[in-house]
Amino acid sequence: VLWFDECYDEVHFRFDSAQRAAGECALLIIVGSTGLTNLPRRMAGLAAGASAALLVVDPASNDFTELAESYRHGAVYHERATVAVPAIVDHLLGEGRT
Repeated sequence: VLWFDECYDEVHFRFDSAQRAAGECALLIIVGSTGLTNLPRRMAGLAAGASAALLVVDPASNDFTELAESYRHGAVYHERATVAVPAIVDHLLGEGRT
């Protein structure tokens, strides 16, 4: 959480390294974020700009779900994180439960 007089920095929020990683990733998974704050939005934009796959987990529609639904490499799980994340992990580990 950022207060009005605070800003993202590397020490507390890994601002630069998070952006660097997002620009180099093959897959960005966003879980339960509305997309209303700067760093998560920038990370999604950098990942999409690098043609990474974008997977959004959120039962509600928001800026990130809209981005993923309109993005060629995007997918949305309109589920609670407690349901979707274990299934995604199992799938990524090759256990095939989706």
